[in-house]
Amino acid sequence: MFIKIGLRIVNNKSIPLRFNFGDILIPELVEADRQILWNGDCIRPEGTLDSDFPLAMPGESLTFFQDITIFGLKDNQFGLSIFAPNGFHWISEPLRLGTYYVRFTYINTMEVVTRYSSINTDTKSEESFWIGQVSTPFVEIRLVSSS
Repeated sequence: MFIKIGLRIVNNKSIPLRFNFGDILIPELVEADRQILWNGDCIRPEGTLDSDFPLAMPGESLTFFQDITIFGLKDNQFGLSIFAPNGFHWISEPLRLGTYYVRFTYINTMEVVTRYSSINTDTKSEESFWIGQVSTPFVEIRLVSSS
């Protein structure tokens, strides 16, 4: 089962700003008072695309959608899987039926980002990135039995 969570950003500055959706959206998953752990690994050797670094003009908004896959495991357990555009694959620890909350945190500490292509050795620098940290509100996900 696929679900989409969108992140909408408005550029409230007087200058154009870039945002990095390639690899700096960090997922957080909680159940009541317990934080669920994520494991991950880079499983696709792909570079980021130009569309992962959109430019927002002053007053303009951008929306980025993150796909989350819910998959079944054995013994009424489930997992959440998220593929980042840079090829990183986040996988939750096993989950049981119940209510969970997920959110994403955008963290960027660099005004200039240099990226590479996995297909060749070319590098490309992008400038004027928004610097800071912001988290989305938590979104509720309920894993329930279909019977």
